[in-house]
Amino acid sequence: ADGHYVKDGKQTSEVDCLKSVVRPLVNLFGFLPVDDFGPLKLQTVREQMVAAGWCRNNVNRSVSRIRSIFKWGVSREMVNPLTLTRLQSLQPLLQGRTTAHDNEPKQPATTEQIQAVLPLVSELVADLIQVQRLTGARAGELLAMTPGRLDRSKAVWLFNVAGHKTAHHGHKRTIAIGPKAQQVLNCRLQGLANDDSVFPIRRDSYTLAVRRACVIHNKLHPEQAIEPWTPHQLRHAKAAEVRERHGLEAVQSVLGHSTFAMSEHYAPAVLQRAVLAAAEAG
Repeated sequence: ADGHYVKDGKQTSEVDCLKSVVRPLVNLFGFLPVDDFGPLKLQTVREQMVAAGWCRNNVNRSVSRIRSIFKWGVSREMVNPLTLTRLQSLQPLLQGRTTAHDNEPKQPATTEQIQAVLPLVSELVADLIQVQRLTGARAGELLAMTPGRLDRSKAVWLFNVAGHKTAHHGHKRTIAIGPKAQQVLNCRLQGLANDDSVFPIRRDSYTLAVRRACVIHNKLHPEQAIEPWTPHQLRHAKAAEVRERHGLEAVQSVLGHSTFAMSEHYAPAVLQRAVLAAAEAG
């Protein structure tokens, strides 16, 4: 995992996720021969996750990660393939049929929430918030932005993202940047070399800055308190806006959602929808 889950020379959060699922696995069955670990014992591990308060989706993802560990063992001839087959027989937890709770779905960040935070963060974070809201890009994508990856030759700029979420599947990701976002970026691009970071900040620091600003705002203006939000909710806001104006296919293009069945043949048409949405909305 240390060598496999790497993006832009840095380990991804998947490594920490794997470590978190290994803990209950090892605590309960660390001394058990690997091929004696079956679906009932996997269910016991899952029950411990539920008892610890993990949400249903996280528990299901964690069980899948445990299976991936055994799958890796099969590929190295360390685990009997039948062991993996037995583990795959355990069905996921279904909504309403388990005591594991479901987290409330994240709502889009509202204009009021965004405007409340902007005066309370640094200029860097404020610019990042505005560009993310206008483009619907992932925070990690914007933090990887450099001037050299921006095509500024046309009215709508194009940002060619390197090392994005599905790059390892051979998918390309291009973000369309309209005039409003360009106006914010122009101030940041002055004096930067091609390989300089446009937004030199860590993703966790960005999230923490937004959360802290929400807390400060609520202390200063209790009569206008807002629900604390995270940068990812800016993507939800952009998705809602684009879907209302341009339809579901445009949402897929703007946000970079893709399926393995999507053909490269349709990429130019999909990108054009993103360009049109960016030109209109910023």
